[in-house]
Amino acid sequence: MEKFADKVEDLLQEKGACYAQLTELLKKEREVIIAMDVNALWLITAKKNEIVKAVEALRSRMINLLDEDGIDHGMDLNSFRLSVFARLAPGSAKEKAGVETARVAIDGQKDEIQRLASENQRYVGEYLDVIHDVITTIVTLTGQEQYEIPGKLCENKQPNHFIQAEV
Repeated sequence: MEKFADKVEDLLQEKGACYAQLTELLKKEREVIIAMDVNALWLITAKKNEIVKAVEALRSRMINLLDEDGIDHGMDLNSFRLSVFARLAPGSAKEKAGVETARVAIDGQKDEIQRLASENQRYVGEYLDVIHDVITTIVTLTGQEQYEIPGKLCENKQPNHFIQAEV
């Protein structure tokens, strides 16, 4: 039978690997945002969602591991805290030190993920502001006063279009 500490180590390694994948995806996402590649952004979002589901599954396995060992923890998926899990995990001093080291590394990865996600969100906001400004400029230059009722162009007025397309 596999030792509890070995199971904990395996779960923590899996969680670290998930966070490493998420970190790389967020870096790629920044490039995709800058390139304004919407299709690639959708693909990255789908992959991020898969990783989130994998992390949730790992949380569930960690909670089940504590339950199987009869350790009272009072956590569910939404209230799970890795620090509590690490503190409650039984083992020798050396095993506990290994768990704590892994927890600190994972917390560092989570901080990096939060920083990257925030930065990406800022990029999206900036690009949406640029698009808004361009559209506002186009609407202003096209002489919006030519329209009486939404969708009806006034008779006998020359269009003043900044961007013109022939259909």
